[in-house]
Parts: sequence; C-alpha cells; structure tokens
Amino acid sequence: MSLHNDNALVVALDTSTDMLACAASWIDGQTGETKLVSGDHMCRRHANVELVNTVDGVLAQAGLDRSDVGCYVVGRGPGSFTGVRIGISTAKGLARGANVPLLGVSTLDACAWTAWKAGVRGKLGILADAMRGEVYPALYMLVDEGPERQFEREHVVKAAVALDEWRQAADWDLQKDSQKTPQAIRTYNGAPAVASHHSPLPGNCFVRATQFFEIFC
Repeated sequence: MSLHNDNALVVALDTSTDMLACAASWIDGQTGETKLVSGDHMCRRHANVELVNTVDGVLAQAGLDRSDVGCYVVGRGPGSFTGVRIGISTAKGLARGANVPLLGVSTLDACAWTAWKAGVRGKLGILADAMRGEVYPALYMLVDEGPERQFEREHVVKAAVALDEWRQAADWDLQKDSQKTPQAIRTYNGAPAVASHHSPLPGNCFVRATQFFEIFC
C-alpha cells in the first residue's frame, strides 16, 4: 500500500514519559476518512532501543513503511530530559533521512487539546511531574475554538507554588473542589495531573501520540 502525496501519512511519537507513544494517521484516498493506528506501551528507560521498532510496527499494522511517511511529529516535552532527547533525536533522524517535515508539540498542549476534544470547557490546569517535588504547570482556557494558553512558556516550580498560582489565576479552591468532585484532580504514575474547574477529564491522562492528531489533523 502506498499513499498519494495529497493524503500525507503523519507519524507522531512521544517519549517524554514512561509511556512510549507512537501513532500513524492518514486520509483514505477512496473514502476520505481519517485512518489511525497506534502502538502505545509502557517503556521505562528502553525508548532508545524500542522506538524505531515501534514506529515500524505501527506502520506495518496499516501495510505501510517509512517510505510512505510524509511528516513526523514529536513530543518536545516538558518531561524526562533523557526521554525527550531520545524522542527528538530519533524523530530528527527519521525525518532528515526521508527528507520530510518534522514538527514539535508541547506535551502540555497535547493534554489540553485532549481535554478540549473530550468536551471540557473553561479553565484547565495541567501538572507534569518534574521530580524532586517540582512540576511543570500549565493553565489554559478552553473555549469552543480550542485551548488558549494562559502562560508564556513552560517553566518549573515547586508543586505548592504552582497550586497557589492556580488559585490566584483561576479563582478556584482546588482542595475544596477536589472534595466535592473526587475526579477534579487526577494523578497517575508517570503522567500529568489534570484539574478542571468545570468538569473532570475522563479517562487517564497519559500523553499519547494519538493526541497529536487532534492538533494537526
């Protein structure tokens, strides 16, 4: 199976957390439908060994190979320094070797777009673990057109500082809200925590490559 250039095959990958995420998406030339295959799995400290094989495996699910890829998308963090470095360097090598575009996506933005896609509206806070009691905080306003950043750039602060900043900026009491709505703040091993003022985010909050296509496709 090969693809016409107008129906570009996009491969997205992310290794910024313990979840190795990889997905491929394209538009079916006959039906016009968007197709998606993925191969996400837990991969603690083995992304450098498994990433390329995972990409090949995802493409093989659709009867494709790397010669069909028209663009690569990679998670640029924030997250594990080593994981982000592995993901970006691998994606850069794949893209340059094939002479196709490479795009970088914030993992925080990917989470925000996933919440928006799930129907969440209003203020949304995302915390990504930076280890040693620190986090990468991100506050968004989710409107009908999509997420709007309420910050200039990703940064690292102590978790308590981030929550204080949220209380001031978002005008909500996270502790009070979490008592009323147990799912208002979700935390997962190796995944960002998400808090929504208006409604909890359904499902877990692992950064998955399939989220990238909510931005680019």
